[in-house]
Amino acid sequence: MRKTAILAGCLMAALAGSMAAFAEETDLRAQVEAFYQKLDRATESENLDAFMSCFTPGYMEVWAGPNAAQLKTIIEKNNAELEHITARREFKNITRAGKFVQVLSRVEIKADKTGGGTYEMNLDEVQFLVPDGDSFKIQSRANAKPEQYDPFQGNTCKNETAGVQFSVPEGWVLVPGAHPYMQSVTFMLAPDGTSAAMFGYLELPSNMGAKEGLEGDDAVCKTVAQNFEMFQAGDYAVGDLKGYESVTRFTIPRDDRDRKRWRVYFSGGGLLITFNFDAIPAERWESVKPDFEKILASFSMTPEAQKDAASQVRALTAKGEVAGNIYSNDELGCQIAAPRDWTLKTTSLGSQFKFTVDINPPEGESMVRFLAVDTQGQGTLEQFIKGDMNALKMISKDTELGEVQDLQLSGYPAKLHISRFSIEGFGNIKRKAVYVLVKNILYCIVCDAKPAADFDSLLPRFDEVIQSFTIN
Repeated sequence: MRKTAILAGCLMAALAGSMAAFAEETDLRAQVEAFYQKLDRATESENLDAFMSCFTPGYMEVWAGPNAAQLKTIIEKNNAELEHITARREFKNITRAGKFVQVLSRVEIKADKTGGGTYEMNLDEVQFLVPDGDSFKIQSRANAKPEQYDPFQGNTCKNETAGVQFSVPEGWVLVPGAHPYMQSVTFMLAPDGTSAAMFGYLELPSNMGAKEGLEGDDAVCKTVAQNFEMFQAGDYAVGDLKGYESVTRFTIPRDDRDRKRWRVYFSGGGLLITFNFDAIPAERWESVKPDFEKILASFSMTPEAQKDAASQVRALTAKGEVAGNIYSNDELGCQIAAPRDWTLKTTSLGSQFKFTVDINPPEGESMVRFLAVDTQGQGTLEQFIKGDMNALKMISKDTELGEVQDLQLSGYPAKLHISRFSIEGFGNIKRKAVYVLVKNILYCIVCDAKPAADFDSLLPRFDEVIQSFTIN
């Protein structure tokens, strides 16, 4: 009888505990949803003050992006250009993460443009809330990829495709993100709400190791950033993985706070594996560096993956078929061909691309890259070219941009421009770039002569590739 009573008591206690946890979870969700109703109504009413009241003064993107003041400027500009705004949000996950409430949601915004036409935005994002009285404020956010949350187990990220694993210290938060040039990206947000880390990998380009990849990224950063300062650079190893490191300090244009960055890159299994650790602001370097070191110390790559992880990555990300010197994509109905003595292969640049294809001559570093991006109706052909040219001017020097020209390609209107530029660590390049927009898919054929002096001799082969492009 006594044993039965004890068992019953234990069951009741467990039931009460689970009911309390459920009630707490339910209350949290209700509070979060009420907060976002306030945010979305401020968006719809174009109430700038009410909108900004939902963000902390120290707000910033998890990795890089506008701070609170810059966000205000962006929203103010949007409000001037849009009317009849509607905002709809679908909550996918609401959880406690360290000192934050982590909210994964999909937001859909529709509006009329004041000059005519419509505006639509569909975005998966994760935001980190901090308590503010009986409500919240947004401390940080990032673009998210909900389908990539599965590899995360508590404070550990385990990626079976690349055969890699690492953990973050207590209080840190793992965020599966997106990056234009990485096949897979994971952001890590520090407990201070601004310092952060980024892990990513991509198929290792030919003739590039960890040292070359890191030096190239530092060279681009030096060109784009302000007040760039290099502290150290040299070899670095975790277990039997050999890599390269650098420590720099700089300010980026989209954020007025300086940061101290520790890059550690590895090459293994045909992948370039990158860790970037940012102390933001830089004065926090000494306090967050021990956590950075713990993350690196936890990193491992299986022996099998070290042999050929790139083939696993490519199998999941490379779409379309290669037959001899021809690439075809049945989903999009497009095709392109390489010159007879050139090589053609699919690559895995980043998840934002529908596909990427590299076409290379028998020798040298010149190449053609063919890729496609789903624009989701967000822009015109002219706008994409302008954006591409502006980005090129930001990262290059001695830049010469030719006039944009019209042409027909596979029966569709297309645009091209020729540019010449240099990037520290990459040398001088002369480029012919062609753009075609078909049913919201932007196709780009980028022909790079490196060195630039080889452009004239390579131009007939470049044009051969361009003219081989067809789409149904």
